[in-house]
Amino acid sequence: MFCLKTHTMFLLAGPIGYYAIAAARLPATLEGVYLDLLQACGDLWDKAITREELSGLRERVASAICGVERHLSAVELDIKLHNLLHLVDGIEMFGPLFAWAMFQPESIWGMLSRLAHSKVYMESSMFFSALDKEVTLKLRQSPEYAVLGRRDGDEDEVDPGMWDPETYLCEGLPVIRLGNIEEEMYRLGPTELEGLELLYQRYNKEGRVHSRCKIMKEIWVGEMKLQKGSWFLVRPDAEGDGLMWFGVVKALIRHKGPDRAIYEVVRADWFRGPSLQAQVDRRLRCPVVRSKPIKIPDGEWWFANAIVPWPCWAMPHPSKPSSAGLKVVLARHWHVTRFLSPYPRI
Repeated sequence: MFCLKTHTMFLLAGPIGYYAIAAARLPATLEGVYLDLLQACGDLWDKAITREELSGLRERVASAICGVERHLSAVELDIKLHNLLHLVDGIEMFGPLFAWAMFQPESIWGMLSRLAHSKVYMESSMFFSALDKEVTLKLRQSPEYAVLGRRDGDEDEVDPGMWDPETYLCEGLPVIRLGNIEEEMYRLGPTELEGLELLYQRYNKEGRVHSRCKIMKEIWVGEMKLQKGSWFLVRPDAEGDGLMWFGVVKALIRHKGPDRAIYEVVRADWFRGPSLQAQVDRRLRCPVVRSKPIKIPDGEWWFANAIVPWPCWAMPHPSKPSSAGLKVVLARHWHVTRFLSPYPRI
């Protein structure tokens, strides 16, 4: 067994790492040790830790470290592993870990050290090396891009992101950017048109629904690229049943609605968990869906701007064969769902 350092655990501390460990078919004891350690590191990186949660966090970290000491080789023991306990103390004193972690400064120092070609004239050497790199690779930011990248108002204003999920997922609509569009018009069939009418009725858009539309090969919902076969999560619905609904894109169209506005619409196969209580795998901390799509009364169509701009994809459940009919939906992490209703706390 090669030596796994703590920074490696931080890189794996999320659904992808949990899935990799579970899919490795390790002995049950070793799998439990590695999962506990990865989840402890993931909890340390949580950007919304309250003081009431600190005692539980300290217990989970201590339990994970004890598991490593008890079941793994001494080669795995590292001073950084012990320092995980002190990170909890740091969170208690200074706040969430992201605000004072040294990973970013260390990364910058590593970049600067590679630019220093002279130990005698280090500062000027680094300056001219950076300048040569900028000119050679054309890295200088253009004035037009700099202006477009700025926001009106306070210079310290931060764009809504995955760490403020109420704003990111529920307030406002994601920016839709169009990809490749077929030049020829497409005429929807009777069944497709009926499903599209149900979608417009759901949003109180009354009137005649036209059958003509344009087919799109891809669109961007915020920072997420959608194309045929892409998985996506539907935005929470206050009047819904509390289940997390996922879709797999079958088609993308650009359509003129009954109110004569232009809409980007997704046709999808729909997936959800077995039940409200069993829609999240607590061990892997990921949503679970049935392997086969289901039919819903509202039809196959959905507005693109009602999709969560968060890339995700599904894999077979690592602990249950495909015959069990379950998949795990993976993403970079699922902290975006932690404080949202009706989504459960993972």
